Amino acid sequence: MTPVTLTTLGPETLCREAATSRSQLYRLLEGEGGVARYIQRSRLTESFALLCDPSNGDSIGKVAELLCFADGSSFSRAFRREFGVSPSDTRAAARVGRPVMPPMSKAASGAPSFEECLYRL
Repeated sequence: MTPVTLTTLGPETLCREAATSRSQLYRLLEGEGGVARYIQRSRLTESFALLCDPSNGDSIGKVAELLCFADGSSFSRAFRREFGVSPSDTRAAARVGRPVMPPMSKAASGAPSFEECLYRL
């Protein structure tokens, strides 16, 4: 499977990359919270990595925009819900060299990746 950029990540892209039908894709990711949840979790995980990178100077709003969130406030709410900490606190910790806790999302806690889900087919 070729890498997919998160800005183009959507059901159509996942179907094409997995060579599967839309209905099969939705069944496949049902146990992971659904396709929309899988996509959001992937984008949030990427945003966590970007915010932890001290060399990344993009504003939090720009990170939200890059990863296709509607606006900064909805991104911040989703980020806090997923990781239990705000994006600004995550960035501040990374900039002063404090260890930043890895994401405690379902994706990071041992849930199967998209590729692993495909092997179930």
